[in-house]
Amino acid sequence: MIVSIQPKHPAPYPGLPPFQQNQADIFFGREEQVDRILQKLADNQFLALVGASGSGKSSLAYAGMIAALEAGYMAGGDRWRIADMKPRDQPLTNLATALLRTSRSPVYDNADAVSWALSTLEVSPLGLIELLRKTSLAKEAAILPPGERLLILVDQFEELFRYRDEVDPASRRMA
Repeated sequence: MIVSIQPKHPAPYPGLPPFQQNQADIFFGREEQVDRILQKLADNQFLALVGASGSGKSSLAYAGMIAALEAGYMAGGDRWRIADMKPRDQPLTNLATALLRTSRSPVYDNADAVSWALSTLEVSPLGLIELLRKTSLAKEAAILPPGERLLILVDQFEELFRYRDEVDPASRRMA
């Protein structure tokens, strides 16, 4: 599901950094959009925020949607793990790193863990599912424990196209 962000002005905050999750208490005026986003996410399990540069997509995602999910505002009281990443020139490596960060286990905070996760992602089109099902590298807690949901936030998604010529062709196909 695509939610188009249509601010009243083309770029209301040009040049300003986006709001972050820890700034949710000072992020206001977009509650209706956050409610719509949560409803679309509940209905479709996929969401794309689309809008002009500077329109506040990242702020809406971090200080709006993620803050609301972590506060339990989505129906059902689901517990969420958030894997946020920017593709840059190594999209699958950055995805693997983001997924490992969600585990909250120190065993996943090293190059071997990233290599293990990356190879699992690359093994097949179902690599993401396989990675989330595996218990771990060293019998640690699962990356996504039972009863929790995963949100993968790809901020700056357009980087997949920007770095297209700099990314290994095999990685580009998998991403």
